[in-house]
Amino acid sequence: MVQGGLVGRFSRLVGEGPLCVIGLFCVAAGALVTAGSARLPLLTILVVGGAIHAFGRSLFQPSISALVSRNSPEALQGTSLGLYQGVGTLGRVVGPVIAGLVYENHMTLPWVVGALLLVIAAIWMLRLRLPADVSVGPKDHSGEV
Repeated sequence: MVQGGLVGRFSRLVGEGPLCVIGLFCVAAGALVTAGSARLPLLTILVVGGAIHAFGRSLFQPSISALVSRNSPEALQGTSLGLYQGVGTLGRVVGPVIAGLVYENHMTLPWVVGALLLVIAAIWMLRLRLPADVSVGPKDHSGEV
């Protein structure tokens, strides 16, 4: 539902960069809610955490792909998107290994560490100046574009 109709509308309204940030914060919030289900083991908490997580990923994934594509030179778009997918795959391999090691300390720690890393990524994205978010581009000293 989100990727099918809402992301395009949201993207036109606020842009891909803000959607990435919102998505990352939502995924982090979903992770923390999911971690909360360990303290209060209710299926409702787990479902709500999963829904928030899914909503955030639905905002983030298409938006970050669009940003990678739009901010790559035309001749290198395939390379850039391939590198993006490759790094994502590497994260899906290394992430669970690290989560397993962290889990040994406490069962909710992977969720908390993941949420912290997502918040750091969201703050980093807030600080980026992406050309796709700039409406016109840089101006020269005469004020002309």
